[in-house]
Amino acid sequence: MKERLEKGSKKKHPAIAALASVILPGAGQAYNREMTRSLVLVVIAISMIAWFVKMQISYNRAYESMMKLEGVREIAMVYARAQVPYTLIPLALYLGLVVFSAYDAYVFAAYILKTVMIKPKEDEDETKKKEDEAKKKS
Repeated sequence: MKERLEKGSKKKHPAIAALASVILPGAGQAYNREMTRSLVLVVIAISMIAWFVKMQISYNRAYESMMKLEGVREIAMVYARAQVPYTLIPLALYLGLVVFSAYDAYVFAAYILKTVMIKPKEDEDETKKKEDEAKKKS
């Protein structure tokens, strides 16, 4: 995670990062200034939404064309019931992406918060130690 932490990162609130990722996967990563990861998640989210919409449109077209034919309404109803789980696959994957994105944004924001709050004390201690060592050598 250290390589993901930029120099000079400001304090980030994990809840805000997670909420942003729930609204749009990748938004929490953008809040944490992880632009590459954010872009990848946004592209995946938009692709999944487009996939879901495309499946719904093709499902509705097939169902409507079957309903127009006489004598096949029972077959159309069976087809409709059989296709529902397949049309929900992109939606389920999208929800999984939302959960992953929110968790990732929360964990990284908490890491930033912890690192930024602890780091100044460590830097001060190291600076004092170096000054003390320099005085002892002189």
